[in-house]
Amino acid sequence: MLSLKISLFWVFMFFCFAVCAEDETQSVLVQLKNKGDFDVFFHRSQSNATGAAIGGLIGAGIETGISKSKDMELEARLVEKLGEQNCHEQLIDSFTEKLEPADQYRLVGKDEADRNTLQLDIRIKDCGFKLVNSDSGELSAFVTLLVKLNTAKGKKLFEEKFYLRSKQQNSFDEYLNDAELTASEFQQVITKAGKRLANKLIYLK
Repeated sequence: MLSLKISLFWVFMFFCFAVCAEDETQSVLVQLKNKGDFDVFFHRSQSNATGAAIGGLIGAGIETGISKSKDMELEARLVEKLGEQNCHEQLIDSFTEKLEPADQYRLVGKDEADRNTLQLDIRIKDCGFKLVNSDSGELSAFVTLLVKLNTAKGKKLFEEKFYLRSKQQNSFDEYLNDAELTASEFQQVITKAGKRLANKLIYLK
């Protein structure tokens, strides 16, 4: 009888341990250090060799300034068709949607963070559309992230740069004349970046 009680006790303890283990989740504080700017890189993605050859660093600097000004004009034309775009909202949403069902992590605010909370810093360097084929003049949607995960005590667990771009390529005029296509490709690459970041945490071990 005593042996049976002892056996039942250990079965009960094992069950409790399993349940408690399932309930334990790692808290994570996500801090968006830089939201990034929607941009178009067309002229700046082309070679600076001509400017550098003509006037060295000064020539290259002048050419870069001119290229940036031209790209700003392209961006303004695209935004006029699309409306204001941002790099962070869809990224954070897709990151959260992918991470939360995994039950490994629990996102918390600053007021909930404790000494066991991990800190995920996200810096969105830039996003938008970039020239990917100089021969055809085609662009693709892209986003660049710099991500760092630390313990509450500042120990770095990983630091990584994420660069994602759409597999689709189109001319600027095609993007300009099809706002639905442009918005869809941009949102897809931002969503993919959020999911890729969540997977990095899920499969961290």
